[in-house]
Order: sequence, then C-alpha cells, then structure tokens
Amino acid sequence: MNKLIESHRTPLVSVIIPTYGRPHFLEKALDSILSQSYKNIEIIVVDDNPNNSNHKKTKEIINKYKYKCKIIYIFDGINVGGSLARNKGIIESKGDYITFLDDDDIYLKYKVEKQVEHIINNNLDVSVCNMFFKKNDKFLEISNCYSRVRSIQEFILNGNAYTPMIMSKRKSLLDVGLFTHSPRYQDHILMLKLFMADKKIKSLNEKLFIHNDHDEQRITYSNKSEEAYKIRQLYEKKNLYRLDVKEKKQYKIIELLITAKILRAKKNYFNSLKNIFFSFMYITNKNDLYKIIKTLIRIHIFPNKNI
Repeated sequence: MNKLIESHRTPLVSVIIPTYGRPHFLEKALDSILSQSYKNIEIIVVDDNPNNSNHKKTKEIINKYKYKCKIIYIFDGINVGGSLARNKGIIESKGDYITFLDDDDIYLKYKVEKQVEHIINNNLDVSVCNMFFKKNDKFLEISNCYSRVRSIQEFILNGNAYTPMIMSKRKSLLDVGLFTHSPRYQDHILMLKLFMADKKIKSLNEKLFIHNDHDEQRITYSNKSEEAYKIRQLYEKKNLYRLDVKEKKQYKIIELLITAKILRAKKNYFNSLKNIFFSFMYITNKNDLYKIIKTLIRIHIFPNKNI
C-alpha cells in the first residue's frame, strides 16, 4: 500500500452499483470488489427493479454477501433509471471517495487502490481511468477504452468517461448537484458539471476494469435520445465561449451528425440527410470528413449496423 495512502489512514471508498434486470451478472461484479487490494470499501447496491422476479433474485444475492463485506442495499420498488439510482447511492454513502460499477462489469484487483493513490498523489478531485472492452467474449481495442478528460474543450468535442472510470471526492459530487436526470449521456453531463465547477480532473493511464458490452445495450436513437441530447446541449452550449473558431466548427459537425442520427431513427430521412450534408460546410480537417462519411454510411447505407 502506498505510504501516502497510509498517512491518510486509508480513506473509506464507496462503490455504488445500480442494478436493473441483470441479477445473473451481479455476483461477479460483487466478487471483483471483494478481491480488491484496497480493503476500506463500502458497497452500495441500488436495486432499480420493480417488485418482480429480478428484485427477488437480487435480494437473495445481497443476503449471501451481507456476511462477507460492508454492503448497503437500497430498494424502494421504483424504477428511476441509472442517474437517479446512482444519486440514491451517493446520498447514502459515507465514503471520502466515490466510484461506480455497472452490474455487469468487473473491477481488476488494483482498481480502487490505484485511483485513491492517483487522487492523493496529485491532489485531485476526480480520477478517470481506462478500461478493457469485452464483446462476445473477445477483448477489443477501441478508442473508448481510453479516458479523454484533459480539458473542458477536449471533453465537449471528444470526451470519454464511462461512469465506472470515474472516482471522485464525495464532496465534489455534492458540489455539482450529483447526476442530472437524463435517459442517456449521464456520465458526459456529470463530467461537464465537474469541469464547470473547476474541479481538478486527470486521466489515470491504466486499464483498471472490464466493461462488458452486450447486444441488448446497442445504441438506438429514440425519443429518449432526443430528450437526453437536449439536456446535454444545455451544458455544452454554456461553454461554447471556451472554444476557438475551429473548435466551434467541429462542435457544429457533432451537433448536426447526432441530430441526423435521431432524425434517421424517427424515419425522417430527408432532414437526416440534410443535416449530414450541411455538416460538410464546417469541415476543418480530414478527421472531420471521415466522421461525416462514416455517419452517412452507417445510418443510411448500412442502417442495421450499430451506430
């Protein structure tokens, strides 16, 4: 254990796991926390199921772990979604630091220890690690394996911070009002709020957990996506003054392409294509061109592909 951590008397870390509809994955997630090298951990499981068979199975699993670890179980029978479920956990938490685990993901042994060290050694408010990405029992090397949080400008244009990547001081999460209720982009919006509050944020360049991607998680652009994107835009547009002229053009491309995906999902083909072709007006480099062509191919030429 790092001497600096020892001098801070191994602060308590709260690991918050929202769970919904997947009790068959939960035990592996819990076991990965029990296997952590860092031991001063409380586990908070927020059962977001209604009072059904998934809830009953989840409760059975929790009862098995009550004698193995410090575990808090929250259930009220109301399905509120991931962001508000995590907020319930944060409110109940006692930890100096808070991190998150999805019910189907797995921590590697040193995940908690290395992020606590990272925060203490660098006097941070937030540490954001990298991850392994697993799909169909194969590990894939993709760009989303890596956190991208160098600045708010970078984050608006190309940010990446899956919720389990994040470890934050509890106080920092309270300072920004916790997660914003949104059907999607909860982690993105949270990070924007932390940047806006001038919290000290840094990437930890190590893969510290395994993200399991399932077919049922495939992204679709629905009415909920449209609602979520409007919420995300509220926070991004408050910060557009931070972008230079080139960056504002890149942001406009992102805005047009996401809107095109939403319109395509609503079968508004003409306006979807119109947004894509308008985006050509804002190209600043080859990457912009690649992004536009890729979107055109994936949502109009091969629309059954995962986008």
